[in-house]
Amino acid sequence: MRNGELLINSLNMGFAGGKMSLNGKYNATDPSKAITGLNMNLENVEIASVLQSFEMFDKMLPVLKALTGKISFGFNFATDLDSQMSPVLTSLNAMGLISADSVKVTQTENLNKITSLVGLTNSSNVSKTLKSIKANFTVKDGKVQINPFPVKLGDFNMMVGGQQGLDQVADFQIDMAVPAKELTSQANSLMQQMGLKGTSNNTINVGVSVAGTISNPTFKLVKPKYMENPSIMQQASEQAKDLAKEKANELLQSVSGCGKSETTDSTESAKSTEKEEKTKEAVNQIKDLFKKKQ
Repeated sequence: MRNGELLINSLNMGFAGGKMSLNGKYNATDPSKAITGLNMNLENVEIASVLQSFEMFDKMLPVLKALTGKISFGFNFATDLDSQMSPVLTSLNAMGLISADSVKVTQTENLNKITSLVGLTNSSNVSKTLKSIKANFTVKDGKVQINPFPVKLGDFNMMVGGQQGLDQVADFQIDMAVPAKELTSQANSLMQQMGLKGTSNNTINVGVSVAGTISNPTFKLVKPKYMENPSIMQQASEQAKDLAKEKANELLQSVSGCGKSETTDSTESAKSTEKEEKTKEAVNQIKDLFKKKQ
C-alpha cells in the first residue's frame, strides 16, 4: 500500500471448489470515487458459488443462473466502486474468456422452447448438457458483447453469439446443425420454404434469434448467420488463446511494480522515479485498453 493505492501481485487462494488468482490495483486517492483494475482468473469453480460471491457476473452473464457445474473464467476489468466497494456497472469495462468441458442446463424452459420451435420430433428428449464451451466476451458502455463461439448441446453442434445490455435486453442468435431425420414433417417443409441448406451429413443449419429480455425472451426461426459464414467459423475456431487477457496481464503487472521492494539511495531513487513514469504510462495504457467512461 502506498499513496492511496493498493497493489495486488499474484494473490492466489482456493475459491468455490477451485482456485482464484488476482493481479491489479485499487486506487482511492480521490476519496469520493475509488477505482480498480484487476485481472481475475477463476479455475474450475462452481457456478452457483461464483454468482453468490460476485454480483457483477449475475448482471453480465445471467444465463449462468440456468446452468450448474464447474467453469473457468479469465476476466480483466476496470470499474469505479461505490461506497460499499461494489462495482458501478455503468462504468464497467471488461474482457474475458469463459470455458468449461461440460455443464448441465437446470432451468430448461427456454431450451425446450427453442427445440420445439426448431421442430425436433422429440424435443423433450434433447440432451440438457452443454459441452466444449470457450467463449470470449467484452463489456463496454453498458453492453455485454459475446463473440460467436461453437458449443455442443448433447450431439448437436451449435454457434452462439450476440449481445445484451446490463438492462437485460437481449439480442442473440443461436445456429444449430439439426439432423433432418430428427425434424417433424411440418418443420422440414418450413425449412425448405425458408431456403435453409442441408449439409453432407444430412443436417440442416437453422437459426434462432433471441430478443426481448433475459427474464422474458422471445424466439424466432431465422436463417443461420454464423454456421454458413466461413470467416466467422474460422475466427471462432482460433479462439484457443485469449490474447486480450494476455495484454491486460502485461499491463497490470507493470502497474503492480512486479512486487519489488523500495530503497532509499540516490541510484534506486532514480530508478523509482523512472518506474513511476512507466507506471503512469501503463495506467494510461490500461485506460486506453478499457476505454473507461468519465
